Amino acid sequence: MILGPEGPLARAIGDGLAAAWARVARLYPEAVTEEAYQAALETGPNRPTTNDALIALAAPTVSGAIGTVTPADFRRGMEETYVRTYLAMKYGTRVMRTAGGGAFITVTSATGKRAWRDSAAASAASAGIMHMTRCAALECAAKEDNVRVNAVLVDGLADPALTAAINTVVFLASDAAVYFTSQAVAVDDGDVF
Repeated sequence: MILGPEGPLARAIGDGLAAAWARVARLYPEAVTEEAYQAALETGPNRPTTNDALIALAAPTVSGAIGTVTPADFRRGMEETYVRTYLAMKYGTRVMRTAGGGAFITVTSATGKRAWRDSAAASAASAGIMHMTRCAALECAAKEDNVRVNAVLVDGLADPALTAAINTVVFLASDAAVYFTSQAVAVDDGDVF
C-alpha cells in the first residue's frame, strides 16, 4: 500500500512493487486528521493485512531560506509531510501489529541527513521523519510484533537515483529484508556518509 500524493515517485514505486508482487493499492486521505487516517487504515477497504508493506511518501512541499519562509508556510509544510507521515505511521503500524506483521517504509528527501542552504523547512521535515521512523522501529521491536520500520532517503528523481530508490523500497518491503529495521537508507550516491 502506498500512502502519499500522486507524482513521479509514487507511480515509479507502485510500478516497481507491482513488478515484484501482484497487488498495489494507493491511499491518500485528503484530511490530515486522526479520524481520516484511522478510518482509512483500520476500516478502509485497502487496510494492511499480514505481511503487507505500507510505504508512506513524504515529499517536502515548502522550500526557501529561514528568513523568507513564513511561519504559515513552515506549518503547512510540516502538516503536509511530517504530520501526514506521523498519522500514517501511528495507524499503519498499529494495524500491522494486529494483522501479524509487515513492513512500514517511509520515503523522504535525503535533505534530512545534511543541511542545505534555502531548505530549512524541507530539511527539518525530512530529519524529523527519519528520526521518527527509527523511534517507531524501536517501539515495534520492543513489542516483538513482527513489524519492521525503515526509511529510504531519496536524493532526486532522475535516473539512476530513482531506479535505486525503487529497488531499495522493493527490497525493504520483501521477505529478504526480514532482519532490517530502524534503518535510514540514503540513496544519494554517497553524498553523506
